[in-house]
Amino acid sequence: MARKRASRLILRARAIVVAIASVTIACSAILGLQDRTLRDGGAVDAGPGDVVSEVAQSCNDAGFCACHPHDFCDDFDSYSTTTDMAKKWSSMQYSSPTLSVGGLVSFDGLTTVPPSPPNALLTQTGIPNTFSTKLAAAVAITQLDGKKTHTKPIIGLALEVLLRADIIDPDGSAPILDSGNFVLDAIIAIAHPVSKDGVGIAVSENGAYIGYGLDLLNPNGSIGQGAQFLNYKPVQPIVIFQHLRVIVAQRKSAALNGVTCKQGPVLTTGDAGAPDAAGPPQDETMVVAVFPPLTNTATCEVLSSDLAFSDWISNPYIIVGSAQSGYGKVQLAYDNLTVDFLTE
Repeated sequence: MARKRASRLILRARAIVVAIASVTIACSAILGLQDRTLRDGGAVDAGPGDVVSEVAQSCNDAGFCACHPHDFCDDFDSYSTTTDMAKKWSSMQYSSPTLSVGGLVSFDGLTTVPPSPPNALLTQTGIPNTFSTKLAAAVAITQLDGKKTHTKPIIGLALEVLLRADIIDPDGSAPILDSGNFVLDAIIAIAHPVSKDGVGIAVSENGAYIGYGLDLLNPNGSIGQGAQFLNYKPVQPIVIFQHLRVIVAQRKSAALNGVTCKQGPVLTTGDAGAPDAAGPPQDETMVVAVFPPLTNTATCEVLSSDLAFSDWISNPYIIVGSAQSGYGKVQLAYDNLTVDFLTE
């Protein structure tokens, strides 16, 4: 009799463990629980180790964005064509979520396996040296509204993305702005919703730069070369995705973690060199910082003109892709793009 009772208790205990595992996996799929939450508490203490591995596998099957909640997230895995991106990507400026002039926006999972398979966003541009123009673009564009999800004042945003540089091949270009670079390619931009001025990252065959420029949604606009944060060639012999983190926020933002920022170039709007109007208090002045791969040392620039104030950052345009200046070919891939608005 005692053995039968013990056997029933064991079976009941196993049933409870299975029920806990099932509920944990279901919550993970619905709520997008991060694996670090499970490591810190819950599943590690509640049951056998295979619960954690099953939850991790469930997240992996559901895709990056299902398991990593952000204000905006795209792993590009649910799309068949770029027109499908209109489910997440939209703007008042353009009817299509992608823009191509002398280039192509598509998806790729063949060059290397994306960190989040099956898709990565692929942008390609090419300008033969027989052309009179030196401008081409292949980008995805969306406009975000942080006030839909945040009640506290928004003082910045953090953008993270995995970038793979396949080709940055200058072909017959003269040096651009005496910089020693023969091709510059804007890969990430965060733009003011009204003026379209904004900050951005550019890569060349020699390195990568952070800066800001005027009217970034204009085909003739440009991201000016700024401070260099990579001093090696972005195209590496081993083709890999590299992690970039960009923060645009007030100097006092905790996300900057005390990063030292220097004064960037003054941004003017054809005002004949007149000085900019008085800016906000120093700790509320907007800055842009980039945290490059393999290091925690950020490069940070202080913003000026309309970008110095934080009112624009809650409703910005986000642009990723290839906006090429100079002859040659460029091919870039992106995966696991996230944006989070900052309130402190």
